[in-house]
Amino acid sequence: MAYGWFNPIKGSYPSHAQEDKTLQIDSGVTGEARALICRGRILALKSNGDEAPTWTLPSAGATAGILYFALQNIDDRQAEFAGATWYDAGQIPAGDRDGVNPKVIPFKNGPAITGIAATMSGEYETSEFNAEDTSIVAGTPLKVDANGKLVKAASAEDNIVGYATAAAYKRWCNDAPVDGNPNRTGANIKVLRFKTGA
Repeated sequence: MAYGWFNPIKGSYPSHAQEDKTLQIDSGVTGEARALICRGRILALKSNGDEAPTWTLPSAGATAGILYFALQNIDDRQAEFAGATWYDAGQIPAGDRDGVNPKVIPFKNGPAITGIAATMSGEYETSEFNAEDTSIVAGTPLKVDANGKLVKAASAEDNIVGYATAAAYKRWCNDAPVDGNPNRTGANIKVLRFKTGA
């Protein structure tokens, strides 16, 4: 799974004033796209008619509307529990329904991840940006690519979600995985500081 860093510098996160949503990941997000979802990755709302909306990755050219920064990785244990229905009558075999202790088969809907709105005013650091683009400096307008990463906006017509407040730099992250050793964490990773909101 992907690793993401997202750190508040200034703003109302974390607090009751933050603009957030906790939703399940859409079942249409599968394979490599699903593995991309991590803390700091940008998610979009998918409408499901009269059902609750779900999270999806922004698709190419469809980044309009409210976007959200994921606050958890897709494999986060709390997110997995929040998105699971541990008792569902339809999942109990017919032969066990009359017993005193019927067998309950966990019915997993998928992780429920919390995200904060990109329209909420704040300054943050994230690892989820185009680290190859060295032209991003303080004041550079930012948009979101199809995979939910911050990239340089090419023109005023782009859907700008924020502005860089410093050039990318490296910082130590205690929980960053070390390549080749899954049992060891702590590494310097490249992050971008940026400002959201009006």
